[in-house]
Amino acid sequence: MRLVERVFIDLNTDLMKKPKNDFEIFFLKLMNNSVFGKTMENIENRVDIRLIEDEMEAKTLAIKPNYDHCTISDDKLVAIHTKRTKLYYNKTIYLRISLEYIYIYIYLYIYIIYLEFIPV
Repeated sequence: MRLVERVFIDLNTDLMKKPKNDFEIFFLKLMNNSVFGKTMENIENRVDIRLIEDEMEAKTLAIKPNYDHCTISDDKLVAIHTKRTKLYYNKTIYLRISLEYIYIYIYLYIYIIYLEFIPV
C-alpha cells in the first residue's frame, strides 16, 4: 500500500476505537474497505457489453479479436461481451509475489554464476 492509503486506513481505524454510535463504526469500516477494494481491483477483467438487435451488427462484433461471448436473451436481442482493447492503469498494482520470484532469480542465477568468476 502507498503511504497515503496506509495513513488514511490507520486514521479510520483509530477513529473506530472511539465511536459515538453504530453509524460511525459502519461508515469508517466502509471507508477502509472501499480504499482497500479499489486498490485491489483488477481492471484486466472488465468487459464491455453491447445490446444489439441487428443481426449484421452482431456478426461484425463477433468477428473482432476482442470478442468474448454472447448471451441471447430474446429472438431479437443479443448481448455481446467484448474484452477491453485499451487498459488505463491508474491504480496501484501489488507485485509482492513477483518481487519474491525476482529475488530468487537474482540469487540462483546471477549470484551463483558470478561466484565462480570471483577470485578467492
